Amino acid sequence: MMKFNILKHAWKFLFFILWIGDIEKNASFAMHTDEQLRNIMTEIITPFTVLGDEAIQYFIQFANQRMSEIGKNYNLIPVAVTQIPEECNDYAKFDEDDVQIMYGGSGGDVGGEHIVGHYICVHYLHELKRVHIYDSLQSKFNTYRRLMKVLPVLYPLVNFTKLSSLKRITPETRQKDVSSCGLFSIAYATTLIFGEDPATYKLQLSVGKGVDQSTALRAHLSNMLTTGNFSIFPSADAPMSTPVSVVQKPNKTIETTTSKPVKSSKTGSSSRSTVKKTKKKVEATSSWSGSQPSESNTESEATHTTFGLVNDIDSHKYMSVLLYKNHGDDSLYMTSATIVSPNRIVTAAQNVVNRDSVTLAFNTLDTDETIDFSSNQKIDVSESEIYIHPGYDANSSHANDLAVIVLKKPLSNVSEIEIVASNYTAKQNDMVTMLGFSNSRLSYINTKVADFVTCRYSYWERNNYRVLEEGKQICVSTGNNYIGTGWIGGAVVTSDNKLLGIMSYDYDGLPEVCTLITGSNSEFIKTPKGFIRKYNKK
Repeated sequence: MMKFNILKHAWKFLFFILWIGDIEKNASFAMHTDEQLRNIMTEIITPFTVLGDEAIQYFIQFANQRMSEIGKNYNLIPVAVTQIPEECNDYAKFDEDDVQIMYGGSGGDVGGEHIVGHYICVHYLHELKRVHIYDSLQSKFNTYRRLMKVLPVLYPLVNFTKLSSLKRITPETRQKDVSSCGLFSIAYATTLIFGEDPATYKLQLSVGKGVDQSTALRAHLSNMLTTGNFSIFPSADAPMSTPVSVVQKPNKTIETTTSKPVKSSKTGSSSRSTVKKTKKKVEATSSWSGSQPSESNTESEATHTTFGLVNDIDSHKYMSVLLYKNHGDDSLYMTSATIVSPNRIVTAAQNVVNRDSVTLAFNTLDTDETIDFSSNQKIDVSESEIYIHPGYDANSSHANDLAVIVLKKPLSNVSEIEIVASNYTAKQNDMVTMLGFSNSRLSYINTKVADFVTCRYSYWERNNYRVLEEGKQICVSTGNNYIGTGWIGGAVVTSDNKLLGIMSYDYDGLPEVCTLITGSNSEFIKTPKGFIRKYNKK
């Protein structure tokens, strides 16, 4: 169930981003009252909730005002107009393709009272003089009788007496409930606008017992509106652990210079990979009431970093590849894990929660060379060996993004890394090394701990539901180096080669958010079963 503070604050931030950011461009958004904005945002983010005309129209306004930014010239018509044939005359399309979200379905006449139906997506291909209908419920043609009074007005060059002129296309991803047609119609329209075909483009859906399958769609739609970044809905290939958050790059840049690496002198990059790697995705669902960073902190964001490939496996045998599969998906996803004892491995909770399978592979620098790991290089992890931090919540700031794998049979021929003392405190500008698998290779970034107050405020500025938790998370500068999903669960190591934290997520242009393994998290790693028992009693 969504927390009330989301509903209380999200609509304010939505209004601020879309209106204050560019008053002239977003003038139409200001026409909505506070109550309307709150209702729209509530519909979008609340599971199993039908989107009404106002929410659909809000997206239409948003999309139309950003078409030029993405190099498109589509013009989506207000939903209310597409219900009345006479109102569509001024929107007729002749020699250009068209995409519309329309109200189709059975019951009543167009514009009549008590219409019963649902939202669909319509695509006009002017060269073929054909109209395609994308219906998430795959309704029968005889339920489109209201729609058939509108389409001839919108597309007068189409001969609708020919069966071949109107085709109902089966989308690759369809709804399985009674509440998400509006979300699917928006997703289909966006897919077409960005040049993909919903018939072949598989949308990312949320899975799990009792879970609203459209949660991922809701997250992306919400993020588009709050960030102002019009983008295609993520495909099913994207990792499912954290719903999508689209963000824009900040104007300020982070200075990068070359310095002597701590772990390796070899630098470079690799584009080879046989497992899927995508940009990290996050969802924000908390509120913020903290102070802003001082001006001096904001101006001292520049950092000196070194990025490179590790070329010495003997000194890094505590690093492990973590491979997982999602339910119903044969794709293999690669992330990272860290060995702290022969039978105890730590990683990010998002790497292992609700996975179909989890495999650890070790003693490798290049997964492309050892993807068919021999039996002495890999181990399949059973569900009973995985312990998720009981305080982990993918719908929050990802505090406690920590999991421990306790193997029944200890590993051999590996090394382990010592953990910092439970009362250890990381300070701004402390030198650290981040380690993780990037583009199939074990990579490192030598960098510094970022100022936490500045980092926390920067994340709140991007998405004001997300609040980092001091004492549980730290921020580490990336120097604008690309941090993909392969790094998730990777090690954050102090200058004296002790494990300080686990890499969790980042937004483009901002420091990496990492989970500390000090304090109570240290206790969780040592005795996960007892810790969970004690935690659940609170």
